[in-house]
Amino acid sequence: MRMPMRVMRDSLARGFTIAEVIVVVIIIGLLATLVVPRLAGVAGRQSEVEAAAVASLVSAMASRDAASSTPLALAFDASTKRLSVLELRSDATENADGAAGEVRWLPARLLRPVTLNLTEIREVTSGGTKRGGSESEANWRIDDPSSAGVSSGGAGGITLVVRTVPGGVGEARAWQVDLVPGAVAAQMRSIGWDEAARPAMSRAVDLDATGRRAESW
Repeated sequence: MRMPMRVMRDSLARGFTIAEVIVVVIIIGLLATLVVPRLAGVAGRQSEVEAAAVASLVSAMASRDAASSTPLALAFDASTKRLSVLELRSDATENADGAAGEVRWLPARLLRPVTLNLTEIREVTSGGTKRGGSESEANWRIDDPSSAGVSSGGAGGITLVVRTVPGGVGEARAWQVDLVPGAVAAQMRSIGWDEAARPAMSRAVDLDATGRRAESW
């Protein structure tokens, strides 16, 4: 039996009732409570992976520095959000007279840069000099970072503060990566978000954890 056309038009024009709309809103709310925490948890784990990748790159740089006499540098490019290790070498080109190409800073072989998507380098301190934290110092390069500052009487080494991007998905977290002179591995520890916003000199440092037990307090 066919439904009269008028009945069909009335049925289609009726739309959703208030009760149906409320049910849909409740379902969407329940789904959000299940999905959003999962997304935040995934973002939190990925941000920690990025911070660990920074520590691994610094460790690889220190190991390369200990095994080679080639000058190295740690550099950050704000436009690509990429932290990389550079080495001072020839660009492998030859001039018309057969002379070697220009010696300049080039990406270190076999040391893959780290691209920061969920985190940022809030601050980097080497030899008592702080970089980062301002637009004018967005791009920076530290030459010979494994022993920076030692020759000038400083404590040497390098400290990087990595934190989740403000306003990003997930919990606000921060980490401190320390490389002391002569070490071939960097130490990473979790620090508070508020602690990351303070200057490095004001943050407490575990000398035992960073291999600086012999230093005075």
